[in-house]
Amino acid sequence: MSWRSMRASRPIRARTSGAPHQVVTVPRTAVTYSLYGDNVWLVEKKKAAKPAEATAGGGDTEKQAPQTIAVRRFVRVGPVQGDRVAITEGVKPGDEVVTSGQLKLQPNGAIKIDNAGRLKAPPVLPRT
Repeated sequence: MSWRSMRASRPIRARTSGAPHQVVTVPRTAVTYSLYGDNVWLVEKKKAAKPAEATAGGGDTEKQAPQTIAVRRFVRVGPVQGDRVAITEGVKPGDEVVTSGQLKLQPNGAIKIDNAGRLKAPPVLPRT
């Protein structure tokens, strides 16, 4: 088949070259697209600050639980497949991302993770 004989809507066979590579993917709902750049909110654990009276008085040395905060990270978005988006820069494997409620977040703001109200997959509707 020559290049000139190809037409729209005509099936072809193609081979790609190159080795497959690993990419980080996130749910499509985790990416916020904006004019300033695409970004993702990450969940990070931050050591809680010691209370002022405990450090000044030298009495209570009780350890506090780490605080969970949200951090905005600008990312470079790659190809989209289904409900997953490839991230080429900005997120490392194992990073935890926020998938809902991003409009209410503040940079370095404390957050509480509640997975009880997870989004349900839409029911599959029969084709007519």
